[in-house]
Amino acid sequence: MPEFNYEDMIYCEKFLNANMTDQERYQETIDEVRRMVVILIKPLTSQFFYWTLLLLIMHRFNFKKPVIKIVIFHYILRTIGDILDQYGQRYTTFYHKIDGICVAEPVTKAEHHPLRWFISRQLAGIFWYSGEIVGDWYPLIRTRAVVVGEDKKNLWYIYVTCFIFNLSKIVMMLYHFTVDKDNIKLEEDNFYNVYWAIYLASLCCSLLYDSSVYIAMKRAIFKETESINFGFLKKFRNISEYRILVSAIIGLIGIPIMGSSAILRLNFKSYDWSFEDLRIFIVNTTYYMMFIDQIMLYYISKEEHSLTSSKDNKIII
Repeated sequence: MPEFNYEDMIYCEKFLNANMTDQERYQETIDEVRRMVVILIKPLTSQFFYWTLLLLIMHRFNFKKPVIKIVIFHYILRTIGDILDQYGQRYTTFYHKIDGICVAEPVTKAEHHPLRWFISRQLAGIFWYSGEIVGDWYPLIRTRAVVVGEDKKNLWYIYVTCFIFNLSKIVMMLYHFTVDKDNIKLEEDNFYNVYWAIYLASLCCSLLYDSSVYIAMKRAIFKETESINFGFLKKFRNISEYRILVSAIIGLIGIPIMGSSAILRLNFKSYDWSFEDLRIFIVNTTYYMMFIDQIMLYYISKEEHSLTSSKDNKIII
């Protein structure tokens, strides 16, 4: 890929589009307005907008609560990343010079346009991963709320696993800056080979973190729940540890699939082995569980008002 020059891009775009018809110019203006509208409504079309709004209503917009702070910052940071990604998608043609001659290359993905790569992957990635890191603190906050007394001093291993998991996200974020935007098209295969290896390591760190949280919660409420013969669905509804367990199981299922994809990508480079939708599903499961957990806690707390047994109040976490 030739070295990116912003002035050359602007010049070549004007030069090559100088002979556009009026209809083509009007259509280009309409397309640009449409893109700007999509960007402006991006905060409202985010997959986390209505979940976040629902929790804010349930908590009566009490921004002082740690959980609400996590939810809001998670939403804001990831939405900014989505906006940057959407803005980068406006670059559907790469205008540049080759030996002094203006050329236009159609662009189907971020890796084929230096500026689009910078905006949609490097800049947007900072906000995406930062938002994920904030959301990853939720299980830690929940564990601290469940564990009481002297047992809180024994939660060091959760802090360690949380730090390791956060560190893996930071590594993924910074890794996007190890490849120059001018060379990403040529180094795309090598870049993603390493990227998927880092992602698999991050997924393992996630399982380690979820496992440590599950163990801590299990120990904290073991005496109250050991004699209860709930079905799994009722346990999922009433007890936070089972909601965390579900996200861990989904991550565990994803490891062999994503691992196989990474290995096949190395050995059969001519094929597209990416499972991006699956990766997004696995990543977002944890954050959906954060919202589901809060909704379950809210409705269970309403039910607690009709209970008089203190033991029952301790069981429903």
